[in-house]
Amino acid sequence: MEKKLTKKTLHKVMMRWYHGATTCGSYAMMCMLGYACAMFPALKELYPDVEERKQAIKTYGVYYNTELFLGASILGMNCALEEVKASGQDVDGDMINNIRTSLMGPIAGIGDSLLIGTYLPILLAIAVSLSSGGSIFGPLFYIVVWNLSLYGIVRFVFNKGYHMGKEGVGFIIGEKAEKLKNAISKVGLIVTGAVAATWAGVSTQLNIVDGAGNTVLNLQSTLDSIYPGLITFGLVYLNWWLMAKKKFTPIKCILLMFLLAFIGVCVGFFNPGLSYV
Repeated sequence: MEKKLTKKTLHKVMMRWYHGATTCGSYAMMCMLGYACAMFPALKELYPDVEERKQAIKTYGVYYNTELFLGASILGMNCALEEVKASGQDVDGDMINNIRTSLMGPIAGIGDSLLIGTYLPILLAIAVSLSSGGSIFGPLFYIVVWNLSLYGIVRFVFNKGYHMGKEGVGFIIGEKAEKLKNAISKVGLIVTGAVAATWAGVSTQLNIVDGAGNTVLNLQSTLDSIYPGLITFGLVYLNWWLMAKKKFTPIKCILLMFLLAFIGVCVGFFNPGLSYV
């Protein structure tokens, strides 16, 4: 039986994302809770059985982060995929997560550049010029135009994503489905690796000197000549291994990183770059 979300439910999903995308945001999961909260009305309608709904919501219990406004397009596409999944067709939670992961990086790059890096500064510049002489018209202009335009953008891209998801479902569950799943999974891994390489940067300041004070070995330079970013890669891999194989929670991994950093600074392996007057 084909299941389809009502316009009222789709609007609820969009508004929850618009108002609460960063609900309970954290370094461990970023927008995960906001995304899960936004999807809940859709899951409630598609899965009347409580146990099925519990299983469906687990799909969204993983790290997620993107630009908040253009990112609504991913949410719309997600709703279309959940309709197909709830109808019993060949779409599962892993595929949905792979698609989300593959899109969140590119969407974030576009959204941050266009909205946060271009549109927002232009609006602020106009608002500042209108505020000369202490006029209240500047702040009012910014508040009204920013919120109304963002609402329009979120609504447009959400609906566009939903319809694109509906149109693309035939390809996703067609003859080339398995190849597409593998491709999406690989792109997701590439995006995850790129995020880790961009956001994480760990280096050592450990130098070995001779009796005359000359540097005999600069460990970081030596490691970079072998494998640039080797320490960063090792720590990222350690965190993945702990969470995937040893069932560590993100909080435990964060605490472990704090402990390693503290010990590393104490023994001189890491240099926090602090100076005291």
